[in-house]
Amino acid sequence: MIWIKICLLIVLWAMLIGSFITQNFTYMPIITLFVGLFFTLIAYDMYKRKAKRAFFYGIASVVIILFALFSF
Repeated sequence: MIWIKICLLIVLWAMLIGSFITQNFTYMPIITLFVGLFFTLIAYDMYKRKAKRAFFYGIASVVIILFALFSF
């Protein structure tokens, strides 16, 4: 699970830095979807460990994914 998060963060940072360098922000909804997916993975990992903040990350991931879907 940790390797999936690391790979997702590398892809996310590469897309974000590339869009800031080129000043082309057409990929922002896709980057936002990746952020939502990252928050979903964190929520799932916290839910498996019975952490208290799993519900917060779950709600945050739903809000971020909905924000990304409505920005297309």
